[in-house]
Amino acid sequence: MPTTAQIFISTTRIALLSLSILTGFLHSQTLAQTPCSLHHQYILVLDPGHGGRDPGCIGTRGTLEKDIALAVAKKTGELIQQYAPNIQVIYTRTKDQFVELYRRPQLANKKKADLFVSIHCNSAPDARAHGTETYTMGLHRTEANLRVAMRENEVILKETNYQEHYGNFDPRSPEAYIMFSLYQHAFLEESIEVARRVEEAFQQIGRKSRGVRQAGFLVLYKTAMPSILVELGFLTNPQEEAFLRSKEGQQRMALALYQALCSYFQYRDSLLLARKQSSAQPDTASAHTTTTTAENLPPGYYVQFLATRTQREPSTLALNNLPGKVWIIHTNGWYKYLVGPYQRLRQARTIQRQLHSQGFPDAFVRKY
Repeated sequence: MPTTAQIFISTTRIALLSLSILTGFLHSQTLAQTPCSLHHQYILVLDPGHGGRDPGCIGTRGTLEKDIALAVAKKTGELIQQYAPNIQVIYTRTKDQFVELYRRPQLANKKKADLFVSIHCNSAPDARAHGTETYTMGLHRTEANLRVAMRENEVILKETNYQEHYGNFDPRSPEAYIMFSLYQHAFLEESIEVARRVEEAFQQIGRKSRGVRQAGFLVLYKTAMPSILVELGFLTNPQEEAFLRSKEGQQRMALALYQALCSYFQYRDSLLLARKQSSAQPDTASAHTTTTTAENLPPGYYVQFLATRTQREPSTLALNNLPGKVWIIHTNGWYKYLVGPYQRLRQARTIQRQLHSQGFPDAFVRKY
């Protein structure tokens, strides 16, 4: 029979835990009541993972990942629609239905989305594992990251004739993920920027952040915009499962996501405004533009600063005071914009930093 002291300690712990949850919830609500002021219009695609005959991972109390992902995605979308009218929200699913993996990024590309956010829950053999993770596309650096990607990618095995859409890719084979070592996403730096803001927002509501990570997720592989995959927590951890099952827990996660996404779009907004202001100045680089192929580029170092599905007029790029010529390469359905050539890598790095400051955060150096 527990002693009076044991009962007091247990009661105190419960009271403190309840106070912590209530305080975090009220703090999150205060954050959400601040409108997300933006000057430009944006399109956001929210992708609740799994659905229909694909339940995703299953918690210790039978909680289904697909249900939590949908609930948090819809709550996030509702907050954005209420407080950020300049952001149009599109869902890959709004009910419990099976959506093939390839159709999710396909929808985002078709709608010309500015950001793609896939929402999931995690699982682990160790029930003590807990916390949030946010992934960008890339090659896994740890076995744990690989296991998460393999689990999420295995959904394609539930699709009819999945080989038609994914070739010979076997989500259960570690060797299949070598293909992602060659992956170069034009929006990788921006995706990392979104992911960083998401994890910081989770920390602000008292969640343990396991950090920003990279792994080979098929749902992110074919997106033509910044994209992230969010793991809300571990359903195999009884405490986190209870938190994510609760309406309060789902609302807190949605509020944190709202805060992070609003912060990211405001960051994007500031870059666009800076680019517009600089466009009023003489645009020396765009006056000298050539469309060619990679094979016909003069040898040297180039800085690629943009990749788009539709060709942009050089006069709209607002490039200022850049020594070198602007080149446009059309390959595999993409228009790639480069400036150069430069004979020294150091000079190309200087131009790269200039482009970063002019609103092209994903600019990178490449040698031809």
